[in-house]
Amino acid sequence: MTDDNQNDTQIGQEARTAVEHGGDIRGDVRDIVTRALGGQPLEPGGLGRVLKLVLEGAAEGVPEGATEASVAMRKAGEGIEDAMGRVAEASKLAIEEARSREDEFTETELKRATQDLLTLDRLYIDTMQDFAKAGATTARKTIGDLATHMERSGSDAITAIREAANVLRKGAASSERPHLSDVNRAAKTGVGTIAAIGSAILGGIAEGLEAAKDKPNSDASKKDA
Repeated sequence: MTDDNQNDTQIGQEARTAVEHGGDIRGDVRDIVTRALGGQPLEPGGLGRVLKLVLEGAAEGVPEGATEASVAMRKAGEGIEDAMGRVAEASKLAIEEARSREDEFTETELKRATQDLLTLDRLYIDTMQDFAKAGATTARKTIGDLATHMERSGSDAITAIREAANVLRKGAASSERPHLSDVNRAAKTGVGTIAAIGSAILGGIAEGLEAAKDKPNSDASKKDA
């Protein structure tokens, strides 16, 4: 099995486990997507693949009862929505960082990255709708209904994506800048692209999530000592 296949299998298994175990399904799925995208360039093709893997894995882990399955799958879909808000912010920061390094990135690359950002809201809604059309299970119907609701009402993620795109089109300066370590992480990959910087920023978020999870255990260990 290749590394890509192993990574794909792991993403699906993590989503399935998150739904099977219950608990904070929404938060767990959000973090699974964040970690997965932090390991590859932030490009539409890769993003769609990760979301599909997460949806498929989550569907495999839903409870047997129709009501329970619907609730669990809706939480998984909301987790994807939350992750897309992070993707929008990481993409915006990556483009702003690239703009500040004019000698390294062409105007064509900047325009393409901005256009990729503009496609994110449609891409993740389309991915969810395609997933729903592939079968007639409760899990798939739930995701289809959720995607329709997001599309009609305008989800938080869609709002974040469009706001980020508007800021970039106006050329406004960001109130935030990616941390230097995030930019350095992208450089170490050997892929000097805006998509790689965006991925590195998400990778930094994922590392922060892991550190936050480990901290309570560390504190508890100190109390027990």
